[in-house]
Amino acid sequence: MSGYVFVDWRGVENALGHGISAAELAELAGVNPRTASRAIKGLRMQRASAVDVVRATKVASPELYISSIEGVQTSEHSSGFENYGSWEVEDEAREYRLIRDIPFWIGKATHSLDGRVGRLKRFTLGKQLNDEDFEIAKLELSRHPTICGRLERHPNFPLYYDSKFSGQSYFWLVEKWEADQTLKQFVESESFCVSCVPKLAIQLATALNDLHKAGIVRRELNPSTILIRENDRSPLLVDFETATFAFNTSSRKIEWKRDPFLAREVDSPDVDLRADLYGWAQIVIYCLTQKWPKPNYDRIFFATLPVPKEVVTVLEAFTQDNRDWRKVEPKSEPPVVDFESLLGFIKCWEKEPSK
Repeated sequence: MSGYVFVDWRGVENALGHGISAAELAELAGVNPRTASRAIKGLRMQRASAVDVVRATKVASPELYISSIEGVQTSEHSSGFENYGSWEVEDEAREYRLIRDIPFWIGKATHSLDGRVGRLKRFTLGKQLNDEDFEIAKLELSRHPTICGRLERHPNFPLYYDSKFSGQSYFWLVEKWEADQTLKQFVESESFCVSCVPKLAIQLATALNDLHKAGIVRRELNPSTILIRENDRSPLLVDFETATFAFNTSSRKIEWKRDPFLAREVDSPDVDLRADLYGWAQIVIYCLTQKWPKPNYDRIFFATLPVPKEVVTVLEAFTQDNRDWRKVEPKSEPPVVDFESLLGFIKCWEKEPSK
């Protein structure tokens, strides 16, 4: 990523003892407001612009706040790579943005000593969070290795390699690189067929059941947070380290945008496993129809789905807006209220021909 750097803006403000708005910084540095905003948010920017912006604040030793992440080299001799400890990241990172407007990017990384290949994510926690939320985010991210330990070596979650807080605003995380095709890309590909759905749905339900046992509600389950392995088409649930801190923070700085895969209550602190029942059902419907799901369906729609009646019943129940209605109460069987009971209820799906 030669020529590009990141500004540790939280460090700049701590050194100055006060904050600066994007408009004030733009005028002070003689740059456009968009450039000033990128510096404040800790987003990737041209080295020359970063130098101009930081120097304009008159902070002592401005070079300390440009790409000040420990172990990172972005100088011209870095040959297109950034180094995170012993991890070298290829210059093909893509930028993403979380629900709460916290930017992060993902790149493919190689360990310089043992050759392991990893999926590296770098989060910028700076100006998007107030001090209270920043501490919450740090606490939740620091729990990730512990959660991975509870999951042990699970076939539907990535193998954890390494993570670290760097500087005053950044966190990076490395997991084993196992796939780069998202569920959305798989569903849109020529290799996808509806006969894949039962196995995929059951594997997702199993993974979510185990995640719940580890004390985590996924919340943000959608086709972009599920990767598909090329060799056996098994799902890999990624980015679940963001499940808590992306929602469980006190400040509300942006409007909530309704995602058809997310339950209505998902941005509330009062969230339980029923949010993931909703997400699972919408994922299954998306795979069965190859169409983006809707918030509500009628009985006629469910009657057209090529699945056994038991599956129709749970899909209809789990996509209810009111989470109290996301349950199935068969006459002769225990109620279906979580993924463990769901797996017992739909165990015949893979064996029973679609209707």
